[in-house]
Formats: sequence, C-alpha cells, structure tokens
Amino acid sequence: MTKRTPDDRFINDMGLHWEGAGASRMMGRILGWLLICQPAHQSSQQLMDKLQTTSGTISTNTRMLIMMGLLEKVHVAGERASYFQIAEDAWHKTLTEHMKHMSAVRALVAGSIHRLEGTHDTSRLVGMHDLYSRFEEHFEELLVEWEREHSS
Repeated sequence: MTKRTPDDRFINDMGLHWEGAGASRMMGRILGWLLICQPAHQSSQQLMDKLQTTSGTISTNTRMLIMMGLLEKVHVAGERASYFQIAEDAWHKTLTEHMKHMSAVRALVAGSIHRLEGTHDTSRLVGMHDLYSRFEEHFEELLVEWEREHSS
C-alpha cells in the first residue's frame, strides 16, 4: 500500500469537498493539486500522472473548470502541450457570480413576498430575503477592502 503524503491528503480532501458540494470529485482534486503544485501550471499528462486518472477524465473536468472561470489554459514557449493553471482572479470572479445569483434570487423572493402574503406563510421567504439583502449590502465593500489589501 502506498503511503499518503500531505499533498495527497489535501488533494483528496478537496475532491471530497467538491463532491459534497455537487461537483465532481475530480474537479476538486484537480483544483487541489493546481493550488499547491510547482510550477503553478501543469500539463494534462502531469495531471494524469499525479491524480492517477485518464486523459478523458482530465479533459472533461478541466473543460468544466475553465467554463466555471476557475482554470485557464496556458501555453509555455517551446512546448506543444497545453497547460492548466488556476485562473487569474478566479476567486473574485467566482464570488461575484455567486453574488449575482444570490441577488437574482433575493429579487425573485422580494416580488413574491407581497403576492403570497395573506395566503401563505411567507416568514421563511422574509428570512431568506433579509439574509440575502445583508450579504448584498456588504459584499461590494468587502471586495473593495480585499482588493485594497491585496493590490500591492
């Protein structure tokens, strides 16, 4: 039996976390490795070797991660292979997309509260609306603060 290294444990834990969040385990494992590997970019072959999987699995999951804005494909001068790395600004983009979704749901709920009031129990909708509103109120200022702290 092969001894698990700290990086293997992290990679597998990321895979389990992503699987628990509804994505594929391999998406999480790819992200896990790309978050800690050196160099920061890896070829499909390097990903297959490290994660012990097939080219089809790497291709499918890297394509999904690119579509989500978390990975980007990069080319290394003198190399024929494509490489993958965590996308520049991946976390900012991801959180911004989540916030757009949250804002859209809050707006949908806000319009529904008044239409359903008196005929249905809207207390859960009100609670959801209030929480999402609070996130919206503070999200932009948190991003600005974070950008200011990390711009240098």
